[in-house]
Amino acid sequence: MTKQASMNKNKISITVFILVLIMPVIVFAQWTSYDIFNSPLQTDFIISLAVDPSGRILIGTQGRGLYLKDGDNWRVFNQSNAGVPINYPFVLRQDVNTMFIGSASGNLDLQPLGEGLSILNLADSTWATLNSGLEINHIITGIEITPDYRAVATYGGGLTIFTDSGWTRYQTEFRTEFVYADSEQQTFKVPSGTYLPTDYIKRIAFDPVKSALWIATLSGGAVTYINGTWHTYDLSNSGLPSNRIQIIQPNLISNKTYFGTFGLGLAEKSGSNWTVYNTGNSPLSGDFIYSLAIRPDNGDLWIGTNYGLSVLDTAGNWFSYIPGDSGLVWGDFYSDIAFDSAGNVWVSTFGGGLASRRIIFEPPPPPQDTLAVEIQKLKFFLRSPSYNDITWLNVGLQPLVALADTDTVAVVVSSGAGQVYSWNRQFDSFHHIFHWPNTDLYFALVDGSTMLLRYSHDLNSIRLYLLDWQGQVNRDNIQQPLEVRIKLGKYVGHAITTIGPANPAGDPDADTLSYDDNALLLSSAYAPAITDIEDESELAIPEVAQLPVAYPNPFNPVARISFSLTRPAQARLTVYDILGRQATSIKCEFDAGDHSFYWDGSRMPSGVYYYILQINKERYSGKMTLLK
Repeated sequence: MTKQASMNKNKISITVFILVLIMPVIVFAQWTSYDIFNSPLQTDFIISLAVDPSGRILIGTQGRGLYLKDGDNWRVFNQSNAGVPINYPFVLRQDVNTMFIGSASGNLDLQPLGEGLSILNLADSTWATLNSGLEINHIITGIEITPDYRAVATYGGGLTIFTDSGWTRYQTEFRTEFVYADSEQQTFKVPSGTYLPTDYIKRIAFDPVKSALWIATLSGGAVTYINGTWHTYDLSNSGLPSNRIQIIQPNLISNKTYFGTFGLGLAEKSGSNWTVYNTGNSPLSGDFIYSLAIRPDNGDLWIGTNYGLSVLDTAGNWFSYIPGDSGLVWGDFYSDIAFDSAGNVWVSTFGGGLASRRIIFEPPPPPQDTLAVEIQKLKFFLRSPSYNDITWLNVGLQPLVALADTDTVAVVVSSGAGQVYSWNRQFDSFHHIFHWPNTDLYFALVDGSTMLLRYSHDLNSIRLYLLDWQGQVNRDNIQQPLEVRIKLGKYVGHAITTIGPANPAGDPDADTLSYDDNALLLSSAYAPAITDIEDESELAIPEVAQLPVAYPNPFNPVARISFSLTRPAQARLTVYDILGRQATSIKCEFDAGDHSFYWDGSRMPSGVYYYILQINKERYSGKMTLLK
C-alpha cells in the first residue's frame, strides 16, 4: 500500500468515526433507541435495568460495566474506575439511596463465574463490596430488600437471608447459620428439598402484601418463603406448565402472580386458579420469557420475550411491540424492563441496545378557570314556619384541584330572579381525615354545615357533598331553571338543573334529615321538565345544559356521547388513545336541545380512550373504555 493510499484510508476511517459520534438518536414509531452508534454505550448487550429515585437510568451491560444515564449526561462505572468487580452487573436492586449490584463474568448458559455483591451509594457515587455470607464464585441472580430481611439468591449456592442478628443460607440439603454476636458459623444437614428443590435460582421477587418471597428455580418450579415457612409449586401440584421458571412477578394491583417459563409461555396465579398463556392460545409474542414488570400506575404486565414485548392489562387485553412492525429495536431477547417517574418505559435487549417509549398520556386539561360540574343531587328542605332551611348538594367535579389554605370553596345557587342560596369558606377550615390508595377525604364542619371533598386521584375528579342545616334559602327566587356555580380556588364551573316537589316520606336521605310537618321538599331527583324562559338573555346560562356523558361505558364497538344545548352552537368531538394519538375529530352545527355524537371503535384496539367535547368556547373531557 502506498503512503498516499494509507493516508486516504485513515481519512476515511476518521470521517466514519466522526459520523458515528454525531449520528442523532433514532426515533421511530415513538420508540427511542440507544446503541453503540448513537450513544456512549460500548456494547449493545444489556442485561439489567433500574431507575433511581432521581429518575436516572442505570444500565448493566455484558462486560462493559454499569452506565448511569442522567438526562443527556452519561457516566460509566467499571472495575477500573470503581475498584469493585462490576463489569457484568447481572442484577440491580435499589434500597433508598443504595444500589445493590450482583455481578458475574459470562452468563448462566456459558459457565458463569460469580463476582460477588457490590453496593453503590447513589448520593456520592462511592462503592463498596458486601460479600459476608456469600460464596463469591456463585453468580448472584436476585436481591430483595424487605422490612425484615435482605435476601440474596445465587445460581448454584441457594438463598441467603440476612437479618440484624446474622445470616442463614438455605440450600437443597444444608442450612448454614452465622450469628454476628459470637461470630459462630454452623452448618446443618437437612432432608433434600426441605427448603429448596434445587440450589440453582434464576430470580426472586417479594410480595409485600402477603410478606411472601417468591423464588424461581432452574428445575424445581417456584418456591415461596413466608415467615419461615416454605412451599413449592411445580408440575405435580399447580398449574405451572414447566418446572423451569425464569422469573416471577407479583402484581399488587390485580393481586395476581405471574411466572415466566423457558419455552412454555407465561403462567398466571389468581388465588387458587391458574391460567397459562402461550403463542398458541394468546397474542403473547414469544414463549421464552426473560423479563416481567408491572406498570406502576395501572397494573399492566409488561413481558419481555425472545421475539418482542407483550403487554397484558388488568382487563385481560393484549398489546404487542414486535421489532420491524412497531419500531422496537431488535435483540436476541428482551432482558429487562423498567419504568421512570416521567411516564416512560425502558427496555433492554441482549444484542440490540436500549429503547424507551412514552406510555403515559394525559389529555389536554381544560382552561385553568374551568370546572366540569355534574350535579347528582340538589335538594332544598323548606321548613314551616320558616326558620333555618336545609340544603343538600352532591356534585362531581373535574379536574383534580389542589387547594391552598387561602383558597375559597364556594357554592352559589341562583335563578333568573336572583340568588337562591350561597355557601363560602376558606380551605383552611377543612381537615384531612382519610387517605386510601388514590383517594383523599377532606371534611369541614362550620356554622351548622358540613362539606366533604372526596379526591379520586385515579379518576382525576372530586366529589363534593354539602349538607347545611342552618343556611337560608331565598324562596322567592326559586324559579326554573337553577344555575349551580362551584368555585374551588381559581377554578369555577357551573351546571343547570331543575327541582320539583318531592315526598319527604320517600326521601332516601330521611335518616339524615329531620323533617317537620307541613315542610316542603324540593329535589332535583323529582324535577319536572324545564319550562319556557321569557327572556333568556337575562340569565347567565352556559351553552351546555347537561354534562356530556359517554354511554355505554365500557362500550363495544360504538360509544354515544350525549349532551344538551341551551342554544344553537358549534360542537367538535375529538377522541385520543391513551398514548395521545388522535383517533377521530368530528365537527357539527347543532340547534338547541338534546344531541349525541357516535364514535365507532371497531377498527381500534381495546383500551382506554379520552374524549374532548368543545362547544363554542366551553370545553368538556371524559374517559371511556373500549372492551372487545
